Amino acid sequence: MSILGRYPQIYNYAVNITTENKEKQYNMASTFMRVINVEIMVIFASMQIRLDITGNNNGNSFLIFLPIELIIIFGSIAFYIYKSIKNK
Repeated sequence: MSILGRYPQIYNYAVNITTENKEKQYNMASTFMRVINVEIMVIFASMQIRLDITGNNNGNSFLIFLPIELIIIFGSIAFYIYKSIKNK
């Protein structure tokens, strides 16, 4: 995903890319990819910490935090799509 972040012209966009909106859309898409990368790294780090804490016990912390993690990821996606369509 880091490599993909360097080439925003190959993304699929929710709006048509024109010469007027190209710069804005490319900047928003690159920023979005960086945000998603950070969110995924934080989620994996928190999963590792929870795994270390619970050990071999039957910990339910993974099930408790799964909806929160999904809301974070899909919330970011929805926000990006909203901003992308708003800034045609």
